[in-house]
Amino acid sequence: MSIPSRRFRLWVMKKYHVKIGEGTVVLRNVKFWSGYNIVIGKGCVINQNTLLDGRGGRIVIGDNVDIAQESIIWTMGHDPHTHEAITGDVTIGDYCWIGCRAMIMPGITIGSSTICAANAVVTKDAESNSIYAGIPAKKIADRNRTKDYVLTLNSKYK
Repeated sequence: MSIPSRRFRLWVMKKYHVKIGEGTVVLRNVKFWSGYNIVIGKGCVINQNTLLDGRGGRIVIGDNVDIAQESIIWTMGHDPHTHEAITGDVTIGDYCWIGCRAMIMPGITIGSSTICAANAVVTKDAESNSIYAGIPAKKIADRNRTKDYVLTLNSKYK
């Protein structure tokens, strides 16, 4: 999706059955695999070079979620012992922030208003109003942010 026009990009994504809420911004070079399994809420920002893999289940992203560049959300992986496919839906609650190069594994639920730090690998569900970091990601703090903001992206690189 390296299409320069943001409006045309959104039009193409909808043709591939990605459901996108009002006011959501998807920057260039975002990859959608099995778009019919991907639902993105209102007012989200999906940054460059992000991969949303809907092959093994649904990805449901809430409202006002910021996904930083080069993040990966998987719904399909492999068991390291048998190499059999592991699949599962991924749900990201409202007001979450997924840091640069974070990786969300299949079957994960991230509660609302949660931050997954840069380079975190989320292998277990993340509770709401929390901050997770590390490999594998662990809770490092509570998040005391109120849910009163709307994401906007004022960039010439849209």
